[in-house]
Amino acid sequence: MKKFNLILLLILSACTTNEDSEINNIEIQIDLEKSKSVKLSDYFSSIEYIFLSNNENNYLAQPYTIVKKSGLFFVRDILLNSILIFDGQGTLINAILSSGAGPGEFQSIDNFFIGNEFVYVKDVSLRKMLIFDHEGNFISETQNLFGQSNFYISEAFELWYLNNQAEYDFRIMRKANDGEISTFLNYDEWMADKSAMKPNSFIESAENEKIYFQLPFGYELAQFSQTGFLERVISLDFGKHNFKSADRNRIPIFEQTNFAEENDLVDDLINFFPVPSGYFAYFTQGRQKKHQLLFDENFEIKFQAKNLINDLDGLEFAFTPWFTEDNSIYFLTNSNALLLAYRQSFGEDIATALSKKSGALHDFVEENLLDLQEENNILVKLTLK
Repeated sequence: MKKFNLILLLILSACTTNEDSEINNIEIQIDLEKSKSVKLSDYFSSIEYIFLSNNENNYLAQPYTIVKKSGLFFVRDILLNSILIFDGQGTLINAILSSGAGPGEFQSIDNFFIGNEFVYVKDVSLRKMLIFDHEGNFISETQNLFGQSNFYISEAFELWYLNNQAEYDFRIMRKANDGEISTFLNYDEWMADKSAMKPNSFIESAENEKIYFQLPFGYELAQFSQTGFLERVISLDFGKHNFKSADRNRIPIFEQTNFAEENDLVDDLINFFPVPSGYFAYFTQGRQKKHQLLFDENFEIKFQAKNLINDLDGLEFAFTPWFTEDNSIYFLTNSNALLLAYRQSFGEDIATALSKKSGALHDFVEENLLDLQEENNILVKLTLK
């Protein structure tokens, strides 16, 4: 780790350098042949379905990032460049919308962050950061000269993942309020200027007060202290199914997914984030082999699943994990996929199935049946035991 004050894109000045500090990295060996079918009831206590409502003016076309904070769901739509705000029951209550290039306006969202009080929206094209309250009201804006990046903002410091931009020789930067800069994690030469943004940005763990960031182009999760300094990097090793750096270096980035599929490799982790008393990872091997892993706090595997069997309510479960909050993992699906899973699980005729079945799932389908036949989105909440 290097600490210094410098002129960084005309923001900072004066340069000093300190010694690199030791970090306690962890590497976990994963044998993908050990993945098996896992019953939900063995590890989860309940399942809940949350319908995300919308209206003709504010709707979700392509949800990309979801954050839950202070009981609210903040959903970024990557196509419409908007953030819709839902209450805990999925009711749309407010929206932060792209509206232009003037003061208090933005045209695009390359990333956003939800703090305890404010919503920070970064528009890379207009080179500015806009601040809103949790109700979507505009507060202020500041200049921002960074390119596409993930970021975390606290009262004392900021963390920035600078997306392997070649003008920097590091991947993540800590900027303190007093101007002190610390940088972490050099990138391999082949990564330079190769852009890869993850839906999940920096994640706070309420349990251990750590900050986590899933590093693109690999199988790593960086852990930071509550004061924003790198403590360790947690990496998964899939043995013969690793995508080797040498291959990434020689294969154009737009061909890497096909190469991973053809050679039965893990291209990248779709999700790797902390959960209470452990960690959760989700990824695809080769073309269609999906894996979900739950670790305890000591990185011992609690389950390694290739298929989750829903014995909680019987719905065929093939949804994608999206984010975590408190003691739950949230999966996102659309209404067409949910109705298809319902028909496959309980019979082609939904009305007949509803007349014979009871329980929270069937009540949810009956209550929202008309809306489920339109293009809408549903959160599936699994609560850990």
